[in-house]
Amino acid sequence: NNNNIIIIIIILITMETASTKVQVVDLLPEMASFNMVVKVIKQMVTAERGFQSGQGTSMTMFQVADETGATLLILNEKDATDCVPGRTVKIDNGVVQLHQNRISLALSPGGAVTAVNPTTILHANTVKDISLSEWHIQD
Repeated sequence: NNNNIIIIIIILITMETASTKVQVVDLLPEMASFNMVVKVIKQMVTAERGFQSGQGTSMTMFQVADETGATLLILNEKDATDCVPGRTVKIDNGVVQLHQNRISLALSPGGAVTAVNPTTILHANTVKDISLSEWHIQD
């Protein structure tokens, strides 16, 4: 049945997108469900975010880079344990967010950051920082 073939193709495309490894230079606003490997360059800032219930969470911003460029990665405290400057990490199920018209990385629900072999990235390009560019989304 042709409908079953179309459904199978859509499922395969969706599975491929979720497992696709992208590089920093490939990141665009509102991208989601991708994997990538980056080197943690530095921890930039930690801030408390409060909620209406009175409970808050600690969010930490890191500069991360691969061979193609650098950007920001924003994680909550429990997801940031493997992010140590100089360490190479894999981002599983990443998402690109716009904050004040600038790109940053975060995790989709169920996403994770884990340490990987440090030789995965031989040279981290911090000169081309895509988080410094402004983005304006047209409706």
